[in-house]
Amino acid sequence: MVLIQQIINRIGTLKPNVFGIIDFAAGCHQTPLHPDLQEYSGPLLKRSMVNKVLAGYITRICEIHIDDEFIHGCTDHEYLDNTRKKSTDRQTGSGKKPG
Repeated sequence: MVLIQQIINRIGTLKPNVFGIIDFAAGCHQTPLHPDLQEYSGPLLKRSMVNKVLAGYITRICEIHIDDEFIHGCTDHEYLDNTRKKSTDRQTGSGKKPG
């Protein structure tokens, strides 16, 4: 697991001014799962799926710590663009790396 100090150091080098946080735990607890799939809903599995989905973005436009995603940008426009990139790629399954 990445230490919070490493995340702070990486974000500090980028010097972003705008931040957003997504709390995955709250969303995961609210999502109903079919009983056959509940065995796959453990915290470590969720963490590995989040890392897989966000692999091209972590350290560039977002950071993950435990069950939170921190999205950042230097300007409002960049922050919104970063948020849209991740959303679009997740929906299309393109898996594009940010450029």
